[in-house]
Amino acid sequence: MFGFFKGDKEPKATPAQDEAAHQAAPQDNAENLIEPGPGPAPAPDDDLVFGSLKLVRAGQGVDEHYETRWLIENVWIEGGTGMLAGMPKTGKTWVLVDMAVSIASGQPFLETFKTRQGPVVIYSPEGPHAELNKRIKQVAARRGLDYKALPIYCLKASLLRLDERDCQENIERLVQTLAPAFMIFDPLAECFGGDENRAADIGPMVCWIDHLARETNTAACISHHMAKKDSGSMRGSGALLSFGDNYIFMERKGDRTSMSFLSRHSKSADPVALRLTDRNGNPGYEIDAQGQEELDLKNRILEFLEAQGVPVTQRKIRDACRGKTDRYKSILDELRSEGEIRKVKEKWEYIRDSERDNNSEQTNPGDEAESVGEGKDARD
Repeated sequence: MFGFFKGDKEPKATPAQDEAAHQAAPQDNAENLIEPGPGPAPAPDDDLVFGSLKLVRAGQGVDEHYETRWLIENVWIEGGTGMLAGMPKTGKTWVLVDMAVSIASGQPFLETFKTRQGPVVIYSPEGPHAELNKRIKQVAARRGLDYKALPIYCLKASLLRLDERDCQENIERLVQTLAPAFMIFDPLAECFGGDENRAADIGPMVCWIDHLARETNTAACISHHMAKKDSGSMRGSGALLSFGDNYIFMERKGDRTSMSFLSRHSKSADPVALRLTDRNGNPGYEIDAQGQEELDLKNRILEFLEAQGVPVTQRKIRDACRGKTDRYKSILDELRSEGEIRKVKEKWEYIRDSERDNNSEQTNPGDEAESVGEGKDARD
């Protein structure tokens, strides 16, 4: 029988047994310590290659003084990928055409953000090809430019599918031949044949776009729709919001349009207020000075209330944020209707994301299913 019953004592070893155990045990001296290994391997002269994998020692073959290089300053990096998203009829294509004309000419985007000049390819099949050319012509004319002299190339195809290998190979050959600085695909629904709600469908496509951009330094932008039930999120799989370097979000409320930016590599540009204007019969977007003032004030109010953490009076908000006094009440009411703040006994309080998410889950349990079910067939 193995072991001992409760109450039994283990037999005591004899002196001879103690000596034998001592001889067998490792001694606490230098001879019995584990020998050190050979140390770190010397740095190889060449990169180590394992099939399609390459191992490069940290610090080799890199510019230690590297800084982010912008295609559009504080908006889009060189060779960067991402998306421009907004609800239908927010003017996404007009903004994309402005990006194309700005980069192709080297002039500032929206006459505000500096650009690096280079060729542009644009695919936008939702209307007649002549309509796209007309928009390019009009935006160029607003800058005093001849659109035919700009390196802008419109991609024509009976069917374009960025998730199919034969189409990818054709685009790879196009990029090798033209070396564009920027490619535009407008919208996702017109160049993708899978289910936008499934990461298994979206993932391989965005990985290919990202790989192409890295290998060729060709930036790429895909336009897409926001979820109709929640203008704060894009429609479809979360993979769309995780692959890109840059994102632009457009929002329209009443007659006012605003645009915000997200960059994963550096500080993003501040949100801007836009308005569609006409210059000698040539429509296009420009920064709205009055709208920008109100947008800046709204952002200052939100930042101030978020930092307070407790309800504060309108007077305290006005003293802290400054701005036109006759607009405070209407702006606070707008922020309340948008679900950003709430009124508590004549004071105003910021609604934190965690509270907003909980309220959404409790009051609108079916919204996510409805927005996902809308699929890729909606059009601008």
